[in-house]
Amino acid sequence: MNEMQSSEAESPLILVMEDNPVNVRLIHQMLRTGGYRTSSAENGVAGLQSASELRPALIITDLQMPVLDGISMTRRLKESADTAAIPVLALSAHAGEEHRAAALEAGCAGFLTKPIRLITLLQEVAHAMQRHPVAGV
Repeated sequence: MNEMQSSEAESPLILVMEDNPVNVRLIHQMLRTGGYRTSSAENGVAGLQSASELRPALIITDLQMPVLDGISMTRRLKESADTAAIPVLALSAHAGEEHRAAALEAGCAGFLTKPIRLITLLQEVAHAMQRHPVAGV
């Protein structure tokens, strides 16, 4: 049992920024299935604070959130030396190329569309973390 707790504590932390509680639970379950630890924030402002405090290995952010949207949050995250290296995956119900382009231009490492499929989520997370490893994780 101690081995499980130890390996669990060493697994990468992913911060999920999403304002819909049902989506938060679903994404957390999917990420935990992949062996990741999770934390969440319900808007971009809370997410920036959590990112600065927790220094997650990766952030998944919905693009449409209250207080501060995902695009604006990503830009602010990338402007800060403390959080600029954290890879961000954008998440949106809008699958249009303009949304994808805006997310990538803001600094996102990838783009996911809702509804999320488990295999797609885990592949994108692993791919983003391989391309953009965060020091100390």
